[in-house]
Amino acid sequence: MNPSWLFSLLASAAALAQAPVPFRLSVTVPATSNPYLAGMPDGAIAINGKRAPQQSPVLIKLPPGAKEVTFAASGGVDHQPGCPTHCDSPDGGPILTEHLRGAEHGISDVSAPFNALIGLFLSDDAPTRAVCRATCILMPSTANLPRSRRS
Repeated sequence: MNPSWLFSLLASAAALAQAPVPFRLSVTVPATSNPYLAGMPDGAIAINGKRAPQQSPVLIKLPPGAKEVTFAASGGVDHQPGCPTHCDSPDGGPILTEHLRGAEHGISDVSAPFNALIGLFLSDDAPTRAVCRATCILMPSTANLPRSRRS
């Protein structure tokens, strides 16, 4: 079974004096994608043993001049057999989880709902040259999620 997220991206690209030109793209994001391999060259290895490009996240190149990006996601994922029927949505499951080893490859630690779809915005520079910021905590404002430490 290869669970995946369906990730839709809508970006508006505008030239200097032109009206925005809509750019629409639908992308399937494999649930095995590791955000800590974003922007890494083939052969890079994450702390948990996942490798680029096999488990690299999907790269979406925006058109030149893109000014606005809107996302919509659908689908489901789970770590156990039984998805579909018992799947987490793109917002993730009911447990807040953290990356076990903090920052990796220049990408900061994150605390987010388990199985949540996460997007990274990178420059053209390799993320390993970036200075890591403090842990990014992503959670619904109305949720009070229990915490778990998983990689």
